[in-house]
Amino acid sequence: MLQNEYRALGNGVIQKPASDKALRDILCPEDPHNEYSGNRDLSLGRIKLVYMEFEKYVDYSLLIPGDRGLYGAKNCWYADSIAYRDLGRGMTGATYAVMPHGPQLDNYADLFDVIFEYDTSDVEPLTKAEVLIIKSLSKIFKHQKDAYVASHSEPEWKKMQNNFGQRISYKVAYKLIAA
Repeated sequence: MLQNEYRALGNGVIQKPASDKALRDILCPEDPHNEYSGNRDLSLGRIKLVYMEFEKYVDYSLLIPGDRGLYGAKNCWYADSIAYRDLGRGMTGATYAVMPHGPQLDNYADLFDVIFEYDTSDVEPLTKAEVLIIKSLSKIFKHQKDAYVASHSEPEWKKMQNNFGQRISYKVAYKLIAA
């Protein structure tokens, strides 16, 4: 609907893609509990908790100033996906998009600094089952680049890897091979 209205203006894009998405979400809201959100409301604080939980079990950092979550996003994507598959919903409510360097938090450029600075004191804590998923994944992704490499080896990723910007359904969790 809005896309046709933009075309009618004749100028193409009238704002940054992140602003465009935010405006579309407000004017044409989707059910926030769907296959792209992992059946959960978005929680930037829980994204940070997932990163922090991984850091307890691995010898590398995921919350690195200026990093933009290149490696951490893959760990988080796997954690969200496995939680969706095994528990019926993701851990964070994050949406993921196909990006040149693999699955990435949708609009990560606008989100990472907020996630990095987020005060997690009032955030819903991770459940025991979620922590167990992260512990299990940390045994698979022992080195910083392991989740990055694994995500690029996933057959489902290979099918969509050239569709930059496309949202990734959590349903791919049922076809993951690394975890």
